[in-house]
Amino acid sequence: MDNEFRVEKQGDIGIIKCARQVETEACTILGNRIKDMMKENIYKIIIDFSLTNYVSSMGWGTILGSMNAAKKGGGNIVVASMNPQVKTIYESVEFDELIKSYDTVIDAIKAFLK
Repeated sequence: MDNEFRVEKQGDIGIIKCARQVETEACTILGNRIKDMMKENIYKIIIDFSLTNYVSSMGWGTILGSMNAAKKGGGNIVVASMNPQVKTIYESVEFDELIKSYDTVIDAIKAFLK
């Protein structure tokens, strides 16, 4: 499970690539990956959902719960590369009002660099 979260850094931007489903135990791992980045003063974080087919409400809550700390550090947490299944849920529960999304990780990086 732990290896289903790949972490990459590009300057002061962190990218967490999630594989499969983000629920229960995976939410804890995702939260830990976010905290680890912040400990390294990386507050601009992209969650890459290109390999993810489901994100539970707990998973979205993990992201939302970390956003204030990221913003206090001068950054934000955004999501990118959602497949249609994940995006439908994201939009239907109106997380799109709270969490910025991008079609690709490259688009998210460009937005952080502006």
